[in-house]
Amino acid sequence: MDCHYSLIGVCYFANDVGGLTRFDPDTEIFTDINIRLPGKLMDFRASVVSSKNMIYAISTDGFVWSFDPRTNNLENLGHVIGMPDQAHYTPNIALDEEWGRLYFIAGNHGGKVLETALEVLTILDLKTKKYYWAGKLDGVEGCFGALCTRNHAVYFSCFGNYYSGDEVEKDKGGRPVTRPYLIKYLPPENLNSLR
Repeated sequence: MDCHYSLIGVCYFANDVGGLTRFDPDTEIFTDINIRLPGKLMDFRASVVSSKNMIYAISTDGFVWSFDPRTNNLENLGHVIGMPDQAHYTPNIALDEEWGRLYFIAGNHGGKVLETALEVLTILDLKTKKYYWAGKLDGVEGCFGALCTRNHAVYFSCFGNYYSGDEVEKDKGGRPVTRPYLIKYLPPENLNSLR
């Protein structure tokens, strides 16, 4: 179960009927919220909360959504790679509140998806609800965490191929050896420069 704690100390998690359940640890009361999460799996694998207590999340199949706990309003923000029929497991999300953006390395660690859609650095402009795809990251095998700093740098915790010189190291079975990497991305202030 993926759980997200809001700033007010309440836990939200996907329930077995495709919605959200709120758990208040002070009262130990569970409350089902009358909403329906987007996507076929109706869940989430990564989430982040804003300073205004807005929750942003991404589902196992790649649908990005926001939830306002004050109003119980859920907004479907679309699919991380713009292909709703392609499940796209992306367990990372970073929020830049000042610039109004979400960042992802869209991937599908171990799942079936279009090969050309793997490990794509993705930006969602929250003001326009428009996606920007900054590029594909070769050698990355999965990203499982993300963070945006005050100076707008974005860090991603990833696994990727291990290189010895210009060659990818292989194990005894001939498969690429992977290791953890920290990737730093300095996004442009003007997203139109990505075109």
